[in-house]
Amino acid sequence: MAVSKGFVWTLGGFIAAVACFGGGLYVRSMADVGRVKSAISPIPVIGILASADNKPQQISESAYYYALMQLLEQEFVDPITDEMKLARGAVRGMVTGLLDPDSSYYAEKDFALYKKNLAGEYEGIGVELRNVYDQAEIVKARKKPSSADQLLLIPDIVVSMVVPGGPADKAGVKVGDKIVQIDGRWLIAASEVKTLREAQKKLTDGKIESAEFERLRMEFQKKVESTITPSRTRETLLTGTDKLHKLVVERAGEPVSVEVTTAKSSAKPVERAPDGTIRFRLMTGAAQALRDEKLGDDDLRIDLRQSGQGDFTEIKAVLALLGPGGRYGTLRTERIGEPRSLTVDGGSKRKVPVTLLVDETTDGAANVLARALVARGAARLKGQLVAEPTWIDRTELDDGSGYTLAVGTFVPEESK
Repeated sequence: MAVSKGFVWTLGGFIAAVACFGGGLYVRSMADVGRVKSAISPIPVIGILASADNKPQQISESAYYYALMQLLEQEFVDPITDEMKLARGAVRGMVTGLLDPDSSYYAEKDFALYKKNLAGEYEGIGVELRNVYDQAEIVKARKKPSSADQLLLIPDIVVSMVVPGGPADKAGVKVGDKIVQIDGRWLIAASEVKTLREAQKKLTDGKIESAEFERLRMEFQKKVESTITPSRTRETLLTGTDKLHKLVVERAGEPVSVEVTTAKSSAKPVERAPDGTIRFRLMTGAAQALRDEKLGDDDLRIDLRQSGQGDFTEIKAVLALLGPGGRYGTLRTERIGEPRSLTVDGGSKRKVPVTLLVDETTDGAANVLARALVARGAARLKGQLVAEPTWIDRTELDDGSGYTLAVGTFVPEESK
């Protein structure tokens, strides 16, 4: 199929317009999470960063930050009176700049909500959501930020856990659903941009007709006219009560429409099924709830599916209830030095391995727990673990805000 030069020029103009829109959308998205870069020119040489002959010297990150803070205090147009506020802003920028779905900064009210979720208390539609990035672009951004395509750093928002009996569960929302539309407003993510760019290339190569590209262009343009950012999506779906939302999710490549009314919902750490299986969620207080079950030494089945992120501070206490004492593994990182280890004092004297029900939805703390128990011979799996066992720490700051940080990949210690 021949493509006229005039049409190619028109196409180029359209793509340029899309890029301009995308840049604006990216800035809005990143502003919501504190990642908009300043337009100020680069920072001049700071006193302690250079020697007498003006040759740069190697200094620690803490010294660099202190020097930067001093520069801001001395040179910024308005006086800096709250150094802790400045420090919190630096933490926010550093954490969100990692582009890691497991590392997030939370403002005060958001961190309070996050802690409630860890304790099994939910608002909104009763789900946990996960940012899913284009991994190729993440690699580029981390190695060489200037080479990353900013449009491809806007994440998809995917449901990672559904509260049993909650509003989303009753409406038919499933783990793995990608949020596409909320109340008529579209999420324009990296996947949307890639689809249009691929169509552009196919048109140029003569693999699709101009009418097909025009159809895709018009679909994209309609979405552009009414968009919603990732952070606004989270606020809409994870907070509030008594509000009806009309959603479109993508499931197995197909759009599915659902209506769900926000409400308070809750999940318990331990629930017994009629066949005796324990539905277990590693939320705050999970170890004590499991201890109250008086497990004994009989055959035990524990269901770890649809686990969500979970509370990593509960893992050691649960291991002590289900497995022997000793070291269960280490956290692999790229840092220099001795790796952090997961070690349990005391431990259980159970002789019968626990059966763990797992699948692709067994993630977060439950994933680490399962791998640790299996490696030490304290459990056997029914199903297959898919997610990478990433260890996540959480930190609360003095003003009530906080952040989560992926600190390493859990490497189990095989039993000898």
